Amino acid sequence: LSSGAPTTLPYRVFWNDDISLTGRVEVFAGVKLGNQTGGSRFRNCRFVPTGTNANFSVEVSATDLEGVQSGSYSGVLTLFLSPP
Repeated sequence: LSSGAPTTLPYRVFWNDDISLTGRVEVFAGVKLGNQTGGSRFRNCRFVPTGTNANFSVEVSATDLEGVQSGSYSGVLTLFLSPP
C-alpha cells in the first residue's frame, strides 16, 4: 500500500478454501496457489445455501501500522480465480 509519498505499508494476503480463518495459506505475487477446494455457494449461477465458502484476507501487522505516517493509503490487489 502506498500513501503517494515515499512511505509504503507492507501487507500479507491469505487464501482459505473454508469459511473460517483456520487453514488459511499465504499468497505471494506471481505464484499460483493450486489444489484449493471449498468453492462458492453459487453453482451454475444458483445460490446453494449449504457447503463451504472460500475467503481471502489481507493483514497489516500492528508494528508496521504503528510505524507509518498517518494518512490515506491505497493499492490494487488483483485475484485471478478459475474453476477446477
